[in-house]
This record gives sequence, C-alpha cells and structure tokens, in this order.
Amino acid sequence: MRFALYKYGEEAPVGTSEWTQDGAEFPLIHVSINRSGRCRCCYLLVTDSPILALPSDSLELIIQGMQDAASEVTACRNILITIGRSSIFFLLLVLAFLGYRYTQAAVPVHQVS
Repeated sequence: MRFALYKYGEEAPVGTSEWTQDGAEFPLIHVSINRSGRCRCCYLLVTDSPILALPSDSLELIIQGMQDAASEVTACRNILITIGRSSIFFLLLVLAFLGYRYTQAAVPVHQVS
C-alpha cells in the first residue's frame, strides 16, 4: 500500500509515501508559493494496476517561508526607497540654503551715515 498527496485541480500527486505504522509522511522538496492550496490524501492499493481508494478529508497546505521572504524583500525595498527620497530631499534643502546664503553675500550692503 502507498499513499499519495494530491492538490485539488492537479492530476499528478504532490508527493507519494510508503505506508508505515505511523501513517505516511510527504517530504516536499523544491516547494514554492504556488504549491499552497487544498489537498487530499489517497491510498493506492498496489496490485497489477494501482487502484486509487477514496480520498481523505481535505487539508490546507500553506507555504509560509516564501511569503515571509517576499515580505522581507518588499520591506527592504520600501526602506531603501524611503532612504533615497529622504536623501534627495535633504540634498535639495542644503542646496537651497547654500543658494540663499550665496545671494545674501552677493548683495552689497548700503550704509547710511
């Protein structure tokens, strides 16, 4: 007897496993966010041709690592954009201040006696 884990809407199993006393484990290698979704487990009676038995109740497969990594990349990108915008704004303020000081120094001061 073998077990197979199927994702709804897909014909090929996500993983297969041999039967053990504890049930079945499905180590998932090379997973990505598109592997998330509703799944079901079926057992296969191995004879001359495998017979797919009734599926289990559905379960939700959630791949979190990819979402967390994507969130971190988005957060880092947003921080870098904010730092870049702040740097440009600060540079413009410095240039405006220097321009103002230059125009003040260039205007001659008239003294009244």
